[in-house]
Amino acid sequence: MAKVKAKVNASKVRKFDLDDESVKESSGQATFFRGKKGLTHRICVLDKSSTAVMAHWHQGTTSYVMCINEYDENGRAVSDECPACRSLGAPRQKHGLLVVWYETDKRGEPIVSLKKRQKGSVNPFEIAVWSIGDDKFCNLRAFKREHEDLRTIDFKVECQDDQFQRLTLIPCKEALWMGTKAQKQAVSLAYREENAARQNLERLLAREYTEEEMIEELGLDEVEEDGEEPELPDLDGDDEDDDADDDDDDEGDDDSDEESEETGKTEAEEEDDEEEEEEEDDDDDEDDDDDDDASDLDKALDELG
Repeated sequence: MAKVKAKVNASKVRKFDLDDESVKESSGQATFFRGKKGLTHRICVLDKSSTAVMAHWHQGTTSYVMCINEYDENGRAVSDECPACRSLGAPRQKHGLLVVWYETDKRGEPIVSLKKRQKGSVNPFEIAVWSIGDDKFCNLRAFKREHEDLRTIDFKVECQDDQFQRLTLIPCKEALWMGTKAQKQAVSLAYREENAARQNLERLLAREYTEEEMIEELGLDEVEEDGEEPELPDLDGDDEDDDADDDDDDEGDDDSDEESEETGKTEAEEEDDEEEEEEEDDDDDEDDDDDDDASDLDKALDELG
């Protein structure tokens, strides 16, 4: 049977003069990590810092629009030039991070067995952009305080809601990508190849418009009549107060009662001190055996930059 060629809808065909400035340069393609309800995912955060933008959710284009106001270091607007602020309300801060997104079973377990990985097989993965809000950022900050370097552990991610990306993070004991030399090399290489995404991460998080483009193309020149802010589909929707875990508990210690008196030592005390120093030297010798593992870890992390 001959195939019937569908007629192209003329309304979807556009023509552009070669000096048309409305055509924007592409910010590059990237895979975005999104949880799926009913599945447990496994990821590892590779970036040591996030890229953040202030953004508005625009229902008409179903995308985030970058706020054009200037902000100080405390996140307060220091200018009033953004039509989106007047029409859509205050923006929200979005963070972008690159993560390893492993291919796993429904429980978040690797699909390649440990035995095969030890023989040189690599568990499939992708380098993906993870877009999160301030609440999930605070979650990660709390975990970082405990584990120091988040690149050395994975997270199992349970999704309670697909649309609003309500996610629960469960830290693993180790990072799967650090398990074998082959996996380290594969992830390090893939991370370096995502240089374009890393350089343009803010443009992947939200679309960038000028003030004139917001008014003319998006129609953001009037305040919405209902005054209600639309629900945001891909920022964290947790209602819990995650900031409670981030209260500073490093209060200054009062050392006033710990000052030692400068008194002369007896010969017996001096001998005890010498014995303690010898014991410490023995402990240092035992720790030397772990140096190779530490240097291997540092090398792999250095490759990620």
